[in-house]
Amino acid sequence: MNGQLPFARGFLVSAERDEAVPLKFNGTYIGANHGAFFGVALPVGPAVSIGSEWTDQKGAGFRVVSLEKGIATFISSEHSLSGSWKFKTVVDGDLTEVGGGAKLSSKGQSRAQIYPSVRRVSISVRSDKHQSLAEEFKAVSKVSVDEVYDVLSPTKERSVMARVSVAYVFQGNGTTIQTTVRAVQDLHGFSLAGAQIYPLNASGTDLLQRVESGEQLSSWTAVGRTGVALRIATKQHSASQRIEMVSFQFGHSAVVRGAALNGKPLPLVERIDVSAVHKQYLMAIEGGAGGFSGNLRAGDVVTVSAYRSYWTGKEPPASAF
Repeated sequence: MNGQLPFARGFLVSAERDEAVPLKFNGTYIGANHGAFFGVALPVGPAVSIGSEWTDQKGAGFRVVSLEKGIATFISSEHSLSGSWKFKTVVDGDLTEVGGGAKLSSKGQSRAQIYPSVRRVSISVRSDKHQSLAEEFKAVSKVSVDEVYDVLSPTKERSVMARVSVAYVFQGNGTTIQTTVRAVQDLHGFSLAGAQIYPLNASGTDLLQRVESGEQLSSWTAVGRTGVALRIATKQHSASQRIEMVSFQFGHSAVVRGAALNGKPLPLVERIDVSAVHKQYLMAIEGGAGGFSGNLRAGDVVTVSAYRSYWTGKEPPASAF
């Protein structure tokens, strides 16, 4: 449960529903749970099928890529060279089915993400003794979770753009995160956060956030239930959040420790982004920072290391960073 209810087994500190960081390249966030933001969603009737092709009143081509609960997601043909990822994201007028003549109204259209955006390659869970975990419970000093997935192009070919490997090591209240991205094709405008902090369970109290030495949120600040997205300059590469109730005082911190391109260290981005729903993204790599152009060539490998930890009290201990 998410409420302020002490149980014999403890209090839910964080639901951790969304803590994997996406990549950003070719003009969109993609990977983790993000799809390329180039789609158009429309309410449709039962005659529409996945893969069917349509044109709008200006002659732009669209294809149905997914269909769920009466809502179809369309993606247009590329409006430049193949692989440019330049798509039309607004349908002009009615859509007419290619080869069929059926028509669809574009009323009620909205921007949508294109799924699936990834293809899982492997996932493994191991204990400190490098053994797969069994069904029975055993005390171990650490648990390692390794996931590998391919990021897919939103185009019809669904070609692999990059391979992402994320290695988590859970030990006590801390987690090390090692993210590796190998470009399979050229990627433009590449950026990557090293870690994300999902908002703590703050039912019944204020969620307090802080960006260490940030131009904003430099001291503990109650962020409320709604907010605006922030891009906060800082040289510390770390952020925290906490709650305080009569019986509970705890927090969560994260820090980006390093980044490299093809084995050569890169200066870290001096910025932390906070979303409107208070997720904290600790930026690591971005074009224009530290001499990085923002473009990856096929075969380039980016690595980022980060650390997250939970703690009790009003201030994070030194070990949190």
